[in-house]
Amino acid sequence: MTPNRWLAIAAATLIWALSFWFGVLALATRPVAAFAIVGVGVVFALYALTLLSGSERGTDIAFRAALAALLAGSLLLVAAQVVDDRRLAIAAVIAAPGVGGSLALAPAGDLARTALRLVAVGALTVIGVALYGTEPAVFGLLAPLYVLPLLAVADGYLERVRRVVADPPPD
Repeated sequence: MTPNRWLAIAAATLIWALSFWFGVLALATRPVAAFAIVGVGVVFALYALTLLSGSERGTDIAFRAALAALLAGSLLLVAAQVVDDRRLAIAAVIAAPGVGGSLALAPAGDLARTALRLVAVGALTVIGVALYGTEPAVFGLLAPLYVLPLLAVADGYLERVRRVVADPPPD
């Protein structure tokens, strides 16, 4: 990972965390405004992630990533309303920036890398829902902070696997 990618991840995480926390604060008085704050925050975070990580075709990739994030989050929120299950709404908090970040973080277009990132997002979503069930306050503090950095950890894992496959250790 290049230093620019870590800077991009840090900036996007900061934007996402602040918008999430402001959205939580606004939820009690103005729920529509809270969802708007969170949605706009996800879009800005993904644009920052894409443009700062040095993607080619940055705005095109950022637009697709933001659209995927908003679609994933909206589908989970609608599903939460339909089946009356709060866990799906909690999953949207992690899945939306995770899905968008999987597509936004450079290098984009590598199918294996994107698939591993999406698997990591699924695992993070399950962990987040379990964390919310255990302690909601800790979830509220940590949920926006761990999604995007752990996508970089998944990238590092993939790079190690590719090195081992290309040059296996001697027996």
